[in-house]
Amino acid sequence: MNDTQREGLGAQLGRVLGEMGRQPLAAPTLAAAKAKLLHACGVSLVSSRLASAQAAWNAVKNERGDCFVFGQSQRIPAGDAAFVNGAIGHSSLLEDCGPGGLRQGSHPGTYVIPAALAAAESSGANGRRFLAALAVGYETVSRIGAAAPLSIVARKFRPLGVMGPLGAAAAAAVIGDADDRQLADTLAIAVNMSCGTTQGIFEGSMEPYFQAGLGARNGLFAARIALAGARTATDALEGEFGFFQTYGGEACNAQVLLDRATRPAIEQVGIKHYAACLQNQNTVALISDAIEHPIDPDTIERVTITRSATGTNGLNSPGVSRDGP
Repeated sequence: MNDTQREGLGAQLGRVLGEMGRQPLAAPTLAAAKAKLLHACGVSLVSSRLASAQAAWNAVKNERGDCFVFGQSQRIPAGDAAFVNGAIGHSSLLEDCGPGGLRQGSHPGTYVIPAALAAAESSGANGRRFLAALAVGYETVSRIGAAAPLSIVARKFRPLGVMGPLGAAAAAAVIGDADDRQLADTLAIAVNMSCGTTQGIFEGSMEPYFQAGLGARNGLFAARIALAGARTATDALEGEFGFFQTYGGEACNAQVLLDRATRPAIEQVGIKHYAACLQNQNTVALISDAIEHPIDPDTIERVTITRSATGTNGLNSPGVSRDGP
């Protein structure tokens, strides 16, 4: 039963997010939301025939509903559409990205935008509310990611898998006209849907791409549960058995979670220029800029990358958490 005499961090964060969702977006925030949407649509259109995208589609293609999927003419139910579009948006590794780890939600566009699209299409929400929902979804994972202990990643949870349901849920809740309390309940339910290992990244398999789709689908469902009247734990985020302690074993930085931001998160998240992990973007750019003529791959004997192996530069680059070949 909730403690009615005391507010947890979830209720306080719900107020911050609720205020953002109700206020008209400032011109730079509105422009950033449109730019993130345009980028995600472009990436999804060119990624919809990749193997992981096709596998996601094949899993649900026999369903019928009201929501679209990139690259398909058939419409399917909202949850299935959120799943497939999330997997599509992550399959080419050209999605938007934070600076590494949990910060800025890892790749927020791969789960916030698919969940918001499905929620808006199934409810008939207008464009203004849809763009506000994107801003709130990005803000949610930016705040939670900045406040979360670094030990979550050190314990080998994949940032996107952990953060995905939270950002997707917040966006879907705004489209559903959630009040502050319902936003808090939405996040508390989404906490129970966070998941994701990193093994697939290292083996080159498809699970990482499905994590974006699962985050979008689970977040959408979390919002529906909260809007249906569910009530949740007061300390779902910060409690002894809450989100931060369960995944990280440590307390969060509550001040970072709740402080008034100087710029909305959606204005700060960047995009990648090459279909590779963020930590390799500068390396690829240097190679691309330095080589005047095409090189025959068969003539390359070795590529040596020298880069800091500490701090946040790529999860202990240059092997990105792994030894080189």
